[in-house]
Amino acid sequence: MLALLLTAMALIAWFSFRQGERRVAGPLAVQLANDGAFNCLQGLKAVKDTNQANHSVLLLERGMDYSATMLAQMSLRHPELVQRGNYNLLIRIRDFRKKYGHDARSGDDYNPAEVDRKVVEAITYLESIHDTNRWGVSTLEEMIERAEKSKQAR
Repeated sequence: MLALLLTAMALIAWFSFRQGERRVAGPLAVQLANDGAFNCLQGLKAVKDTNQANHSVLLLERGMDYSATMLAQMSLRHPELVQRGNYNLLIRIRDFRKKYGHDARSGDDYNPAEVDRKVVEAITYLESIHDTNRWGVSTLEEMIERAEKSKQAR
C-alpha cells in the first residue's frame, strides 16, 4: 500500500512538474527567440544600410538565424503560444532574407537554406491555423465590452 502511495505521489509530482515546465518554459522560449531574432534583424538592417559589412554581419546573421529557427520550431510545436507579433517577425525575417540574402560564408553546422525553409514552413503553418488577416484585431463588440468593463472598474 505504501509503495502504491509513493508511486502515485511520484507520478503526481512528475505530472505537475511537466505542466509547470510547459506553462513557464514554452512562453519563455518563444519570447527569447522573438527578442533575439528582433534584435539581430534590427542590427543587420543598420549594418546593411550603412554598408559596414564585416565580421559583425556574420555574427548578427547567425544570431538572427538561430533565433528565427528557434521561433519557427516553437511555432510548429506550440502554435498556441505564438502571437501575432511573433508571426509578424517571422514575416519580416523572411522578407529581409529575400531582400539581402545571406552571407556566403557558412560552416558545416550552419545551413542558411534550412533556416529559410523552417521560417517559411512556420509561416505557412500559422497561416493555415489562424486567420492572420484578423489575428489580434478586436471586433467592435469586443472593444465596446472592454470599454464598458473599464468604466465599471473605475
